[in-house]
Amino acid sequence: MTEIIYWELAKHLDKLPGGFPPTESGAEIRVLQHLFTPEEASLATYLTLLGETSRVVARRAGLSVAEVDDRLQEMARKGLIYCDYKEDGPDEYMAMPWVIGIYEAQVGRLTPELLHLHYALPDGSTGNG
Repeated sequence: MTEIIYWELAKHLDKLPGGFPPTESGAEIRVLQHLFTPEEASLATYLTLLGETSRVVARRAGLSVAEVDDRLQEMARKGLIYCDYKEDGPDEYMAMPWVIGIYEAQVGRLTPELLHLHYALPDGSTGNG
């Protein structure tokens, strides 16, 4: 069941600065489902706060470098992770916390549905009541 990967991603994000604690309503899972495909959610659980190349992430995730590189580039474009674009070497990718990170990266992409989902979180931003 794909919903499990969103629970894993929520737990992963909750371990980052600012947290992303669970809610009784599951609002945090609906937010993640809106932003991440199941494949992106799964890959995001392998990212840390340290910049790493797609090769390192691919090894950890057990996926091909080409697949991981494409997916990480798309996730960075969507504001789901951070990419440190290197002029003299491979780009490095890292996890972003929910706040200040993923949510702020969505400002140019806000839709009524995302805002509705976001405000279903207890305090409207981090899930902290």
